[in-house]
Amino acid sequence: MADLRKVSSSKSLAVLECKLIGSNGQVIDLKNPLIFNTIQIYESIYSPVVTGTIQLIEGVNLYSLLSMHGNEYLYISFCRPGEENKDSRYTRTFRIYKSDHRSRHQTSQSQTYVLHFCSNELVLSSGQVISRTLEGLSAAEHVYNILTQDLLANKKRVKNFEKSQGIFNYTFTQYKPFEAIERLSKYSYNENNSPFLFFENRDGYNFISLEKLVKQDPVTTLNASTANFALDPNEAPFVTSNDIKKFEFEQGFNVLEGVKNNAFSGRLFTLDLIRQKYERNDYSALNFQLLPSMLDGYPPFNDAKNREGKSLFQDYDGVPDYFLTNLNQNETSYFVSKGYKVINTNIERIHMHRKMLLGLLNNTRVMCQISGNPNLSVGYVVAFNMPAYMPNKSDTATDPYNSGKYLIAHVRHSITPDDIETVMLMNKNSVLTPFDAASNESRDYTVARDF
Repeated sequence: MADLRKVSSSKSLAVLECKLIGSNGQVIDLKNPLIFNTIQIYESIYSPVVTGTIQLIEGVNLYSLLSMHGNEYLYISFCRPGEENKDSRYTRTFRIYKSDHRSRHQTSQSQTYVLHFCSNELVLSSGQVISRTLEGLSAAEHVYNILTQDLLANKKRVKNFEKSQGIFNYTFTQYKPFEAIERLSKYSYNENNSPFLFFENRDGYNFISLEKLVKQDPVTTLNASTANFALDPNEAPFVTSNDIKKFEFEQGFNVLEGVKNNAFSGRLFTLDLIRQKYERNDYSALNFQLLPSMLDGYPPFNDAKNREGKSLFQDYDGVPDYFLTNLNQNETSYFVSKGYKVINTNIERIHMHRKMLLGLLNNTRVMCQISGNPNLSVGYVVAFNMPAYMPNKSDTATDPYNSGKYLIAHVRHSITPDDIETVMLMNKNSVLTPFDAASNESRDYTVARDF
């Protein structure tokens, strides 16, 4: 991984190359002369591909020069000054798939418009369907094969794959390749029942468990100060690259959302049509199997009880779920006599664990704006020093609960010819310091609760 602090210039961006490649063989340099105005690159752990936009202001009618119609490609290579070596560059080729907002630029003899781009595999996926049975391999192996054989993805960008549990058999009928991958992800887990996520970041395609993601060491530490500091534009970026220009808690906590998403507890009713059995399964966020997927190790709640005498992690009836199951069908006398073998869907093991862990991951969300850093990408873990905001405390005092490790869930790199700004949405599913135990019998608390 690139050294995030190895910068030696006062500039904040080096656009090494930026070109449009037309299907007619024409190649247009957007840097010399300068044609592009703004480039936005978007990444998300909930999106299979990287997407973005580029705004052009030009007076040479690239539409005609390139015979532009949606079969063009954008090649871009950029970095922070001093990081021109290949490991640190953000270098990608994207497929242009849409153009809009085309109009005359002010009063000049030029026009402006926006081109939308994405990873080429997304366009290929939209034009294909998978209608076949996948069997005999793990879900991770099936996903790898779909990427490299159906979508013909560069194998160098399909490398961060973790082995998933079990042999996965599934029959797909008229599924788009990325729809099939999404389906496979939903039924994938590791030995601790941690769910898998599929996404693309600057490193390539990832098929990885939440547990493995959160166990990464932070790639950097981001500092938020209570002081009103101003970044010196003449100062080398490495001096301020870890200082946060602006941050905002998009959400500190949300009990109603957590209950709705089964983040704290849940109840799953399963029906087996063969054995004619109807069963109830209760799940709690205090389950020891959830702890390996926590960023900082302590749950984001305490044992406070409601009027019914239940804590958040005991309120199983919030939003019950229902699923068909084939658990233990191999033990039925009929299947045994016929020699039938049923592959267990493991719905009891994976469905609610996935909902709870992804629900908890959205419990705390921080929007963070920093000096541009293309080395930061979704799926990375960063350390965040949250100010304490307490009297008689120095600017270096940190909040004991909201500081700690965060997973980068969304990233937007905004690039202009001379500058870059990075905005991240960082998610946290736990706290660095355990919350105080609830005083469930204290007079003030019981009166307030029962009022």
